Amino acid sequence: MDREGDGLAMPHAALPRISMPAAVIATMQHPVAFDAQDGDIDLMLGLLWPSDAGGFLLSLSQSSRLLRRPAHREYLRQATSPAEALAAIEAMERNPETAGHLASAGAVT
Repeated sequence: MDREGDGLAMPHAALPRISMPAAVIATMQHPVAFDAQDGDIDLMLGLLWPSDAGGFLLSLSQSSRLLRRPAHREYLRQATSPAEALAAIEAMERNPETAGHLASAGAVT
């Protein structure tokens, strides 16, 4: 499993038998130990992509860049519903510089 650090893992794969991209965000009630120097995993973003479709590396790179910000990761950890997590991600995509501040202030719903 690829590790991004700060409690985040981003497993990913390009597969020949799927027809459209899929993603999953999971927060762990009990962090998973990987004996890494930066601690256990408590947040995961998994990406699956059709192997015959373009855009996989770009999507992976953009996701990693968005989740590099501590405020973005923390808001996803605190989301209490899929709708809340999706709203946070949409805010991050619209404005990566301020989305974490908006989310922590309760402005993202």
